[in-house]
Amino acid sequence: MSTRMTRLVPILLLAAAFLASCGSGDATAPTRTGAEGGDARADWPDEIRFGLIPSEGGTDIVETFKPLAGFLSETLGVPVVFQPANQYAGVITAMQNRQVEFAYFGPKSYCEAARIANAEAIAKELNAEGLEGYHSLLVVPKGSEVSSIEDAKGLTLGMVSPSSTSGYLVPTIGIMEATGSLPAEHFDRIVFAGSHGAVMAQVAQGDLPIGACNDLDLLTMTRKGIIPPDAVEIIWESALIPASPIAARRDLPASLKDAMRDALVGFGSETEALAAMGRSGWVPATDADYDSVRLLEQKREEMAAEHGE
Repeated sequence: MSTRMTRLVPILLLAAAFLASCGSGDATAPTRTGAEGGDARADWPDEIRFGLIPSEGGTDIVETFKPLAGFLSETLGVPVVFQPANQYAGVITAMQNRQVEFAYFGPKSYCEAARIANAEAIAKELNAEGLEGYHSLLVVPKGSEVSSIEDAKGLTLGMVSPSSTSGYLVPTIGIMEATGSLPAEHFDRIVFAGSHGAVMAQVAQGDLPIGACNDLDLLTMTRKGIIPPDAVEIIWESALIPASPIAARRDLPASLKDAMRDALVGFGSETEALAAMGRSGWVPATDADYDSVRLLEQKREEMAAEHGE
């Protein structure tokens, strides 16, 4: 059986477009001026640029995070501007080039950013039930005859991005464990839609027979009415994945990183806004919280090597 992988949007072009949206010239944001001597905020930027991975989709995730932007701006006393990307790589590259100060990552994309972009986890989100994590899902259109991974053999699989945890890494392992085959062997082809929202929308519309996503973004999209609550059926669910982190550039002033962490934790009092976001708050995080994700990536590589990939 022939197989082929199709990327819907070239990552490098989108990364470049994202960098352009962050501004040209000196990549480092200007720092505050006129602060009194001894002010810990004297080295803070005049504007805080905050990258967002496309978990729902570029514009959709900005709308989801809009209440947080206002809260952070007021709490920190500095404008906080969210910068969405159309691909995970765009946010990683922006942090690598010092064109964002903070970023919302998935666990796998965070591990990549920590390795190559000087990222440091400072907080992690809580799901709507208060758990420090979420689940990867494989979903099919409502009424589909596909009820298991094995039933989907020979179909087209929609995934998010090779940098996605729940939209690539975890379901890849699940598929290999369930079938004994690489996804590229079990499915006729694999398409990367770029965001969880795009995968879910295409499955809901019947354009994809099966897709990988996660329960957090599925809840958010159904609550917003973007997809009907009964439009897809879950045929596979992973174990709990470590919660998605918010990371800072390691070279930022410690006072700014601490203030951002405290503000994110303080946002837990905004229950109405959090409910609309499909989350219940943030708690402090460290880089070590994502060692289990690094082990998952190692496991995927080992399993793939066993199959000659």
